[in-house]
Amino acid sequence: MQQHRALLYITMACVLLFVLLRIPLFVWGDTWFNLVLGREVAESGMITSNRTTAVGWGMPVVDVQWFAHYLFFVVEGVVGIAGVIVAGAALVAASFMWGAHFSVRHRATAGRTLLVTLTAFAAMGAQVVLRAQTLAYPFLLLFPAMLWLDSRHASKRTWWLVPAAALWANLHGSVLLAPIFAGALLVGRQLDRLRAGQGIDGRAAARDAVLAVTLAAAVFATPYGADVLQYYRNTAGNPVFRDFITEWYPLWSNGDVGGIAFLAMVVTALWHARAKTDAYTMLMLAGLGVMFATSIRHATPLALASLVLLPRVLDEALGQNFPLEFSQIRSAAARVVLAIASALFLVGLPLLALDKQRLAQPTALVARVAAAAVPGQCILVDEQQADRFLWYFPRLKGIVAHDVRVETLPAEYLRALGRAYANATLAASDQWFREFHVIVMDARMHPELIAELHADSTFVTIGSDATIAAFARRHATTTLSPCTTPSELRRAPSVTET
Repeated sequence: MQQHRALLYITMACVLLFVLLRIPLFVWGDTWFNLVLGREVAESGMITSNRTTAVGWGMPVVDVQWFAHYLFFVVEGVVGIAGVIVAGAALVAASFMWGAHFSVRHRATAGRTLLVTLTAFAAMGAQVVLRAQTLAYPFLLLFPAMLWLDSRHASKRTWWLVPAAALWANLHGSVLLAPIFAGALLVGRQLDRLRAGQGIDGRAAARDAVLAVTLAAAVFATPYGADVLQYYRNTAGNPVFRDFITEWYPLWSNGDVGGIAFLAMVVTALWHARAKTDAYTMLMLAGLGVMFATSIRHATPLALASLVLLPRVLDEALGQNFPLEFSQIRSAAARVVLAIASALFLVGLPLLALDKQRLAQPTALVARVAAAAVPGQCILVDEQQADRFLWYFPRLKGIVAHDVRVETLPAEYLRALGRAYANATLAASDQWFREFHVIVMDARMHPELIAELHADSTFVTIGSDATIAAFARRHATTTLSPCTTPSELRRAPSVTET
């Protein structure tokens, strides 16, 4: 028991340090998007159409994440962007630590729990950023954990997941997994009975079916009601996303070693433990594994569910082989390590957050680009920077071409943007870039494209700093830009209509 406790302390210390190391990359385009839309919700109420960007202006919007946006805005209003960063990082750390504690508490070995925690964090990789999905981490842990407990002994407390799902439905679209998880419970319980030579338990099956249906109904417990189906059709059901948005690519497309290794570990463990592991756990991890293989964006649900399910599978698969016990680590020493990591986290997190807040402030170049923007001549700002511009300069609404909300974009616009990003050449975009009056690119994300723009005689360099490079078209043209005016764009077919 002392050995388990020592390794759990080490696991928690690693989580704190890993989250701390992630802070320099924690603020992303989605962070600013949440703040911009949170301000819109606070000022105008529920969002029903795009009133933010020129491309897709006026297109219908179902903002299932509205409450997450609003929470971001409220927290920022009280404690600033640094406070939002601190709160988000603390939630990530607490979620990982709770998942590890749950596994050890329910008799998974601490060494394998440590292994799963570290590899799960690596598999999530660049997805550990501050966005609406961050607020869904507790649900992506709680639901697999509670339903696993229920698969062992049905409990009335499982029904508390229904109001939890209703809250989740207003924070992030991943709530769609809630009834799927309950479906795994329904099927898994009966498969376990059949494997044990028992018959189908009709009463338990009916109860589990009601739970799944109730959780499915909770998905609609938002101000948008049945319109949330349109959101899922426009995103998860949109084939254009899989062609042009990196996070929607299949796992094998980007050579993500951490993700591929983690999935291989899950598959191998499930295979070797197939005779011992309960059917619910098998269905959950296998299903989420397939989702991850087909789309990188599903790394987060698989990683978080694995925190509470996979350590026991590894125990059943490996038995006494490779125990990862590290008997030389004493509980007292592990407590010291955890205390040091906690101190570093408590001191370092606010300092790093304040530094990120300082770096996020508009530079002279950002202010100059914003000041030069005029209505009717939209500017192309990439997804990492667009909402940062909109947050600090609200008057750029309808002038910035697009932001991270891609479901409102016309299909041809998204295709042209994807081609230009993928090839990092202006020629690949068929002159598309040259139709913009001003172009702003994130210096970290598009260095090759920035080099092309520097070399192109069509553009003059406005300036560059640590975060952006900005360019202006050298000569005026009568050619309409891809986002000429909001009124004309209302008639453009969106990507969801193709």
